Amino acid sequence: MTRHIVSLLIAVLVATGSADILACSVPPTTLTFHHAELVANTNNIVLARVVGGGDSAFFSWAGQRQRAKFETIEILKGDAPKTFSLPNGILGLENEQDARDFGGHRDAVFWDKHITRQWNAPDCRMYPMFCQSRTYLIFLDHPHWRAYEEIRAEDDLWLAAVRRLLTDPSLESGMSMTMKEWLGLSQGIFVGRIESCKGPTLSVDEILHGQFASSWRYSDEEDDGYWPGGKCGIGRQYLIASYQTEPAILPYYSSSLFVIRDDIIDFADALSDSEIDIQGNTVKSLDQIREYFVPASAQE
Repeated sequence: MTRHIVSLLIAVLVATGSADILACSVPPTTLTFHHAELVANTNNIVLARVVGGGDSAFFSWAGQRQRAKFETIEILKGDAPKTFSLPNGILGLENEQDARDFGGHRDAVFWDKHITRQWNAPDCRMYPMFCQSRTYLIFLDHPHWRAYEEIRAEDDLWLAAVRRLLTDPSLESGMSMTMKEWLGLSQGIFVGRIESCKGPTLSVDEILHGQFASSWRYSDEEDDGYWPGGKCGIGRQYLIASYQTEPAILPYYSSSLFVIRDDIIDFADALSDSEIDIQGNTVKSLDQIREYFVPASAQE
């Protein structure tokens, strides 16, 4: 997992033209450890809304900016004043940052790929940006990639996971799902075989969920350098779970792939990176996966 985080950070910094690209090639573990540990180690957790700007401060990468001013909506743990600002919390300018709550945190990349709304800056510190009138779940005394997530719905899964851990700190994860529910977080799932090592490119042989063209390419590269499944093997069969229609900066964050051997799929490696506690056996037959996506009306 570390190599993917490092690669993502480097790619983002290259894209933004940062001169300090190598200043923080590996984020401190205190910023990325499991959310159950984050909840346990944070004294004050609040749901708060941005109500304006506070005093200003100079931020090395953003210049002179106002700090965001918050109004506390709910204290989930510890204590918090009615209004407050974070020393490192920047008030975003109009249209400077799109709303991003990962679809109520139902997007698998949040749980499986460690993608969050905010990452650390090149100096290895967090400088989260907040926008006027939006609501955030804030871990006041513990900077972390997951400490500043936007909340747009009462049934948000991230908010529910934090509440669950506060109710029962003995849980390994605040989010527990069946294999069917977990796979359902993806935008689409299909069965295919590698037909070219450019990308690589796979044939779309059987669509289980979502929509796909007749072929699907893992990356836009002319080789298989990004392919995480070992050596590219023409004809090798995979189950592909896609999270978005186009590859991200690094395609690892756009999809997950699972080798199919004799119609059997072992999800254990993928689940070792996920922060969701998946219930039940992690080895499934292809027929079992197919049954997950049969419409209820067809089962009657």
